[in-house]
Amino acid sequence: MTGTDSSVTDLANCEREPIHTPGSIQPHGFLFVLDPKGWTIAGASTNARELFWREASALIGVAVGDLLGPRAVAALERAQQQPDFATRAGFVENIEVDVGGEQRSFTLVAHAAGGRVILEGEAAATSPLHAEQAMQLFLARMAAVESVEELHRLAVTEIRRITGFDRCLLYQFDADWNGNVLAEDRNTVLPAYLHQRFPASDIPRQARELYRRNRLRLIPTNTYRPVPIVLRAGARASADLDLSLSVLRSVSPIHLEYMRNMGTGSSMSISVMRGAELWGLLSCHSREAKVVPFATRAACDLLGQFLSLQLAAREHARELASRLELTSVLTRVVGDLAQDGDFAAALNGEDLLRLAGASGAVLLRGGNMRAYGRIPPEKTVRDLAARAAEADKPLVFWDSLAGEFPAMGLDPAVASGLPALNAGGDPNLAILWFRPEIIEVVEWGGEPRKAIEAAGEGHALHPRKSFEIWRETVRNRARTWEPATIAMARDFREALLKVVIRAKR
Repeated sequence: MTGTDSSVTDLANCEREPIHTPGSIQPHGFLFVLDPKGWTIAGASTNARELFWREASALIGVAVGDLLGPRAVAALERAQQQPDFATRAGFVENIEVDVGGEQRSFTLVAHAAGGRVILEGEAAATSPLHAEQAMQLFLARMAAVESVEELHRLAVTEIRRITGFDRCLLYQFDADWNGNVLAEDRNTVLPAYLHQRFPASDIPRQARELYRRNRLRLIPTNTYRPVPIVLRAGARASADLDLSLSVLRSVSPIHLEYMRNMGTGSSMSISVMRGAELWGLLSCHSREAKVVPFATRAACDLLGQFLSLQLAAREHARELASRLELTSVLTRVVGDLAQDGDFAAALNGEDLLRLAGASGAVLLRGGNMRAYGRIPPEKTVRDLAARAAEADKPLVFWDSLAGEFPAMGLDPAVASGLPALNAGGDPNLAILWFRPEIIEVVEWGGEPRKAIEAAGEGHALHPRKSFEIWRETVRNRARTWEPATIAMARDFREALLKVVIRAKR
């Protein structure tokens, strides 16, 4: 990759790198591109020469059954009937192949891609723990877990126990795609990263998309030489072959350099999902090279899926509990409003603050203003109300007023976050809540502004070399508005609108 501006490191180049079509694989296995009509080989990785004693080009047009045996074809036909055959690479079969009188065992994995089938094979290895056993142990231990934080710790402990990596961490993405290490289990070989953050540029957008589509990725060594893929004459170039779902897909040279800079010789990542969206990663590292058998990886994938479901269920339960608590307060507030036409007199200040978890609130109706708790000066309040009205939305949420309106000179200890509610039935009625700043000292795993560096002729991009802790003090930001609070504000507005309309009759 090269930059286009000598004065600016163009991070967009990383976004454009064709990591889903590298045209090559990692060398710990082989890849065949198959035509499902007759199961003939339309493409092969060049390491077929070492594995099968035949050049990749000589395998083009050969029936895969003639090379791997009829058992492989029967297993492929069964796998082809699975509903997820086009969306994930799944286990096909363990087979033995006679190569020049020598028996070689392979684990086969396959998926559909663009009308063809991608068949991959790795040297078969006995897993120290079957997927069923791993899940039984995880479920049994999870029964004693009460908090989400304990669930985080259990997940990294179990993954490291199953795989034997030097370090395993659970990494959650924030709204800006920076990563926050929530839990970690490790030995003393690699440094600790617990509670550190890593910039979004460490995992570019298209890499996150691959993590979303392909839940597990293994890199046994950061010094491997990519193995090219040869396709039959007349076919599209191997660089056009979509390997998004491949288990052997070769990775970006920038990522391999990143691993070397980080001091990790091997890595494995397991996606943690929230529905169809990427929530975070279970990320494993070892100082030395490490091959993890497919069966062990399958157990880790299952554990990652179960963790995703558990986190979603617990988050939903937590949001439901918050919603029920806020609904109780909302019912009381709306009941008070319905019994008294004088809004200012009817509103209970403590309940109004509790609805938004705020330290201050203001009721504006016409030219009158009623204050509750700590609020900015009246002129500033009215300026903020005017800005919220300009947004032309029934509800406006801001987490950093200093960032939105730096010229206002707001006191962050009083007003850093603001939701503003405009009652559409009465253009002169508005409610503003205020939250103070939360001062936070963030520990980054290296300075985030130096995540990508340009160097050399053509300004080639390189990952950062330092992962030393870099501390940043974050100010002028309030606690992010929770989903339950946002839902409450919408419900409150609807209820308030009904009271306004009823009062006008």
